[in-house]
Amino acid sequence: MNRDQRERRALPFAIALATLLVGSLHAAVLSRDWSGGTLTLKLDDGSAQIEWLSPVAFRYARSFGGVLPSTHISHEAVAPTFEDTTSVLRMKSKYLTVEIDRADARVRV
Repeated sequence: MNRDQRERRALPFAIALATLLVGSLHAAVLSRDWSGGTLTLKLDDGSAQIEWLSPVAFRYARSFGGVLPSTHISHEAVAPTFEDTTSVLRMKSKYLTVEIDRADARVRV
């Protein structure tokens, strides 16, 4: 098995592991700010941010007990739709839907 084949076989495992790690970080959403394709969350144990990089990619950052460091990735402007309901924050691009549960900040893609 060559390196390329090993990497392709490992990708589903890496995605599953990332989903478990992100899903296991439970914190209630206290407040949110939606601006320019970036959702910033104040959580009861820190903060989180989702920055849309393209219609098919976003960056998720999480900080425990403090604010997120100021980092920016250069990208084109992306304008996903944003919906704020009593239980879920939802962002939709042409290709992806990302939901954040307000009760525990669980992220679903």
